[in-house]
Amino acid sequence: MGIGIRPICSSHKSYAVTIHGRAIQTLVTSSRKVARRWIKNQLQIPSQQHQSELLVRLDSEWLPSYTPSDRKLVAIIQLCISKCCHIFQLHRASSVPESL
Repeated sequence: MGIGIRPICSSHKSYAVTIHGRAIQTLVTSSRKVARRWIKNQLQIPSQQHQSELLVRLDSEWLPSYTPSDRKLVAIIQLCISKCCHIFQLHRASSVPESL
């Protein structure tokens, strides 16, 4: 079993991440347009299609700081809704979509 990552669509950096037999469709982007579309699509899916109650998880990762005076900035936001996950790369984005 273990962990596996398989590309789904290289042009959109979409992957099937399998963890102990459970598949999670994962999208990695820094595009506002792609992020807005992903969130809109996820929120339009009826909860019955998610095969359980709608479960939303949020996590963030920070850029490393090497001295006490370094500003601690969020580098990525991970937003997961049921079995789909979106990793938004803040450190590469020109701006953050309001929907996020």
